[in-house]
Amino acid sequence: MSASLWSIWNTVARLGLARPTVAELALLILLGAALLTLRAFRENYLKVWVLGWAAFVTSRLAEHCFAAKIPAPFDLVAIQTTFLLAVGLLAGAVLLYTRGRDLIVPLMVITPILVGFGGARVLLWPDSLPLRVALEVSYRIILLTASVALLRARRGRWESSAWLLALFLPLLHLSWSPFTDGVPEAAFLAAEIALGMSMLLVAFDESRTRTRRLYAVQAITNSMVSAQQYGNVVQSALEELKRLTRVRAAWFRLVEGGHLVATHAVGLSSEFLRDAGFAEINDDIQKLLAQPGPQITTRDNAGPEPEACLAIEKIRQLVMVPVMGNKSPIGLLLLGGSGSRQWTPEELEFLQACAKQLAISVENFRLLEQNLRSQRQWINTFDSIHDIILAHDADYRIIKANQVLLEQLGQAAADVVGSSCEST
Repeated sequence: MSASLWSIWNTVARLGLARPTVAELALLILLGAALLTLRAFRENYLKVWVLGWAAFVTSRLAEHCFAAKIPAPFDLVAIQTTFLLAVGLLAGAVLLYTRGRDLIVPLMVITPILVGFGGARVLLWPDSLPLRVALEVSYRIILLTASVALLRARRGRWESSAWLLALFLPLLHLSWSPFTDGVPEAAFLAAEIALGMSMLLVAFDESRTRTRRLYAVQAITNSMVSAQQYGNVVQSALEELKRLTRVRAAWFRLVEGGHLVATHAVGLSSEFLRDAGFAEINDDIQKLLAQPGPQITTRDNAGPEPEACLAIEKIRQLVMVPVMGNKSPIGLLLLGGSGSRQWTPEELEFLQACAKQLAISVENFRLLEQNLRSQRQWINTFDSIHDIILAHDADYRIIKANQVLLEQLGQAAADVVGSSCEST
């Protein structure tokens, strides 16, 4: 990185351009860091952010390094149009990150119009104060809208990287004397560096969250392999989900005999399980269980959960995830939080995948219990017959002998099973 910066420094000197300041070198370093991060993660929002940051750095370099080589007023055209393009790209990256699809299309239309207006204003109406005010207000509205969308998308959780990004994004600005002269350049530089760093932290936080989800799925899968009963799998899954999603409580209701029975819980009191342990399956609950994905609701519209019991547990928001088997609903996975929270599509997809894992586990254990029960019934029926009976394979080796035959031979089942009929 230092060698590349030195090469840029020498090239600028040979061209007779002004050398980059410390501020511009810092922005270039952040651009390089963003490119390295993009190579590791390759997220769409990060790609757009890198393009926007490159346009922003170009605007800053054009203002200081290249302005002397560009004839007026085209130097201002280059500075302002690249900055406005950067505003549109950076705001678009934030909207991609928040899945704000309803705002992306208007932004795609407004950005080229704003870039064209910025260039035309410099060339045709450079001294028009109303047009300059309109330009300043326009790009600040774009930045502020992206920041508000980011805050709404991360509502209910403390993520310093996202909050920093939302805080410093509206501070991007064009130089406008005398309004920006009263603020020290160091303050603007610190805000720009913090903005670039915050997006990198967002990308790292997203990667860490995905890793944690992977570990949670692996823990649930490992518990399925080693557990002797499905209850152990359910309890392990609830503990992992509560820890990962940072909710107040997580519990599981099993469909049994026309009721939803709360069989396992983490973070709930015994009084809740006693008072709200059974819920009758009515038409509304049947519709809930038939839903293809998670449902987010408040405690006053919580389906099978009594509002009074949820209030005692200080639960205000619920995420209800139907656990569907191959043919019918198996149960309901519930997460309860003490505050209002915006759940991302990735989180809901993860919860749905965990619910599918639980469904597989419960069905497998039920099938195993059914097979064991059938085997015990067959053995009891076989031994209850008072005649001598045995079962053999195609080579006439004994597979099973009833109790009457064993008593006649005076041998144990282990001595008879596997022997040929002739030798016995």
